[in-house]
Amino acid sequence: MTVAGHAPPTIDPIVESLLSFDPQTGKASGHLVELLRQLRDYSLGAARIIPCDASGTNLITLTPNNPISPITEAYVEHDCFAFVAGASSSTLATPA
Repeated sequence: MTVAGHAPPTIDPIVESLLSFDPQTGKASGHLVELLRQLRDYSLGAARIIPCDASGTNLITLTPNNPISPITEAYVEHDCFAFVAGASSSTLATPA
């Protein structure tokens, strides 16, 4: 089977109407906005490096930075928490 070089791609008309832009305003449809929001949430949830603010010297308390942190409904094994310590510790540092 051969496809002509000028054959346009075909998209289901229903899908095209849901995932489109308003030609007069240039704004994305509500369905497209929701799809992009869910894609962002999925991507952030899969990135298990959680950026945090740190406070304390020897007892370090981490607070996830929202809304850029992955969506954490629960902490799981192998989560990675990234932070910059606010001060040097004088003993072993313990995460809280």
